[in-house]
Amino acid sequence: MRSTKTETMTLWVCFNCANLLANAEYPDDFTMGVDSVPLSAIDFAAGDEITLGMMWEDHTSNCVALTSDGEEQCNCETIDFSTHPCDACNDPYAGDRLAATLWYTPEP
Repeated sequence: MRSTKTETMTLWVCFNCANLLANAEYPDDFTMGVDSVPLSAIDFAAGDEITLGMMWEDHTSNCVALTSDGEEQCNCETIDFSTHPCDACNDPYAGDRLAATLWYTPEP
């Protein structure tokens, strides 16, 4: 299904927010940082959407890396370790971040 939103923004989300986006539920061993609720830092307007991954135009020109078996794989949709808070919940703990795309229509 193609989104009808006119603008996108790349967000860097923690594993807990990514799990909620991918599975619409929390993992059994769910824990969050102090006062962090998945996706709570995003001010959703009516009809806004968020999906895992990033738009192709947001990829770097050299994002393809070779895996151990010689296959090409994009490596720019993951930050292996970040000290920045999660863009979706403001969880302050450092860790891996995954790309997500916020789809929205700007206010006139």
